[in-house]
Amino acid sequence: MEVKRSIRIDENLYNDIARIAEERGANSTLIIKEALKMYRDKHYLEQKASVISREVQEAIKAEMELISSRDMNKVRSILSAMAINVHVLQRVIAEELNVNGIDLVNYRQEAIEVLREHNRVFDLREFVD
Repeated sequence: MEVKRSIRIDENLYNDIARIAEERGANSTLIIKEALKMYRDKHYLEQKASVISREVQEAIKAEMELISSRDMNKVRSILSAMAINVHVLQRVIAEELNVNGIDLVNYRQEAIEVLREHNRVFDLREFVD
């Protein structure tokens, strides 16, 4: 049994709902019902649910691992390309400044030692925030 209720909503919100309904080929009432059900379920999960089924947990974990693996592959690919470009630039600059290869290797080693002395390891999370 359905209950008929009258509600007041902002005109902009109603226009958004009408646009969504039109895009989906549905009526506004259906979109509002779906939105209310989603809100009810969200509220239940936040307020009353105490256990997430093992299947759901494993599915979420598997998806997160897949995403993490794909992201890490992209990061490795980008870092590798950047390292190659940096190396080429260093060689060009060194040749223009008449720096010999041994000095270039020594400069690189000095930079590594400075990073080690200051315990400076770059963490990608620093650049995300």
